[in-house]
Amino acid sequence: MVIPLAAGFAVGLPVAGTIAAFGAINIGILIMTSGQRTPVTAMLATSLGMALVAFAGSLLAAPLALHLLLLALVGFLAGLLVAAGPDAAQVGVFLAIALIVFGRVPTGPGPAAVHAAWFLLGCLLATAIAVLAGVRRPLRSERAAIAGAYRALAGATGGQPPLSVAQAAAAASAAIGPWHRVTGHPETAPLRGLVDEATRIRSELQGLSFQRPALGPEAGRLVDAARTEIAAALGRLAAAVERARGSVGLEPCCDRIGRLARELDGEPGAAAPERFCADRLTALTGQLRAAARMADTLAGIRRASLPVTAGHTADAVLHAPGDLITLTRRVRAAAAPASPAFRHAVRLAIVLPLTAEIAALLPWPHGYWLSLTAVIVLKPDFGATLGLGAARILGTLAGVIATGLILALAHPQGALLVALVAVCTWAGFTLYQANYALYAIFLTALVLLLIAPAERQAVGTVGARALLTVLGGGIAVGAYLAWPTWQAIPLRSAAADRFEALASFLDAALRGYLDPAGCDGATLARLATAARRAQFRVQASLGRAAAEPAGVRPDIDDYGGVLAAGRRIAAGAHALASNLRDPGAQIAVPEAAVITGQVESAMTAIVRAIRTTSPPGPLPGLRRSQQDLAAVAAAGQTPRHQRTAILAALLDPLVDAINTAAGQLADLAAADTRSGRPPARR
Repeated sequence: MVIPLAAGFAVGLPVAGTIAAFGAINIGILIMTSGQRTPVTAMLATSLGMALVAFAGSLLAAPLALHLLLLALVGFLAGLLVAAGPDAAQVGVFLAIALIVFGRVPTGPGPAAVHAAWFLLGCLLATAIAVLAGVRRPLRSERAAIAGAYRALAGATGGQPPLSVAQAAAAASAAIGPWHRVTGHPETAPLRGLVDEATRIRSELQGLSFQRPALGPEAGRLVDAARTEIAAALGRLAAAVERARGSVGLEPCCDRIGRLARELDGEPGAAAPERFCADRLTALTGQLRAAARMADTLAGIRRASLPVTAGHTADAVLHAPGDLITLTRRVRAAAAPASPAFRHAVRLAIVLPLTAEIAALLPWPHGYWLSLTAVIVLKPDFGATLGLGAARILGTLAGVIATGLILALAHPQGALLVALVAVCTWAGFTLYQANYALYAIFLTALVLLLIAPAERQAVGTVGARALLTVLGGGIAVGAYLAWPTWQAIPLRSAAADRFEALASFLDAALRGYLDPAGCDGATLARLATAARRAQFRVQASLGRAAAEPAGVRPDIDDYGGVLAAGRRIAAGAHALASNLRDPGAQIAVPEAAVITGQVESAMTAIVRAIRTTSPPGPLPGLRRSQQDLAAVAAAGQTPRHQRTAILAALLDPLVDAINTAAGQLADLAAADTRSGRPPARR
């Protein structure tokens, strides 16, 4: 912020420096609200989009009818971009702000191009600094909670009570939730991934502890040595997560665990317990490495060297066409009238030109503040519009009054203005997660300071801006209440999508046991990522639903039980996929064909039950098929029988989770029938 503003004053072009600084702050806000890492493509799209909108707005600002039409089009586009994710939604808001602030004054092509160029220069400056320096947020409390879970796991290898491990994992999961709700962004992947990986590591450690008494002296020695290495690796992971540093020294531990697993598996006369423990150790090696990668991602490891930066930027540019195609598909799907994003787009398309027309009729200066407040307050869900809306309005109002008086009475210029901008920027970014109203105060002050060189300030304008702030916020809240978007239907759709993604991942993992040679690790990874993203969408929708009034809010407890069963299904699917990477995985288990088909049918019934709010009906006999597999495994000692035994053991908790989800959905449908509750409420 300081660089373009100070440079503008230094060369006698304060307005140009202000425009460039305004571009830079928008990139900064995008970075702050987009999670730990902001894609370069998102920053470039924001830069180019805002510059083009500001240029087009200046050219089409007169006549008024054309300007209102452009406001409606940009508002509609900004609303549809909500469907493409938080990054795209933020870009849409910035496009509207650029049009409101910079596209309201009619100019010729030359001046409009110059202003757009300065704006783009500021955006690109902030983007370059972000890429060179690396951007990550500390997440101190969240990292400490996750580190505690991994330290508890390290203690569990030496006999720590399992309850403390479960409590630590629950505390880590609970610590992530508030940050996700505050940012509204799914970039909690490293955090959530570390918690999920800890759950899977815990399951593998429990399997080792269960089989340890059945081992002979030499096999027991190998397992104990491996557990010591696992404890050391988990301790290093905890330190890496807590200090936001790379997982140094963990790879040698994983190599030693892998060697011990191979030695255990290759013991003369190795029986089922030894092979089972070897498979657990191999799976743990992969899980520890996966957790290490997430810890590195959480640490935001980047190097500021020019070759790495150029490669990072080139990679982003190469992926930009694919990202654009994906975004276009999502926006096109959101254009359906039944889509919540479409409803939000219509609201924005009406509110922006309406507030601009009202501002033109009012006798107050700086009428564009009406539209600016409305676009900032109006969000696609109730909680963000009404809950955070009050904080936005109050913070903006306080910022307008305080900063307006400073500008009108002190007329800061030059170094003093630059210093005030620096202080407000630092304070706003620091307070963002602590208190949204305080953040809004400093952000409002920052905007007023930036436009001060181009506008004459008077004490009378302070009251006008304050009134426009209240009026704009009221119009935004009224627009939402006039045509609200309640979460009952979106939440049901997101939950169904979650189970559908889990079904695809689970089916691919099970078919890997039928045909190991045809198992594609890349496909499994892609399906696992899709399932994880679907979980993020469910959690986001659940958080929005929790903020809704009781009269329209879906039953959060009902969803909590079903989604908890979904998390257990996800853990089972990951366990199945992890074992496919074991050295002994290249053994087909044709006896699994029956239960594979049954699992597919059961998951299809669950998805259909969620979408239609009807009972899932009787499921196939999953438990009987799982027990049949266990009986087949007990009939011999060949590698195929041992592989079948592992599969049967992994399917045991998975069958319970699937049956639990189906039973809960059946109970919910029966409760709806007895109480007469509308299915849409569920």
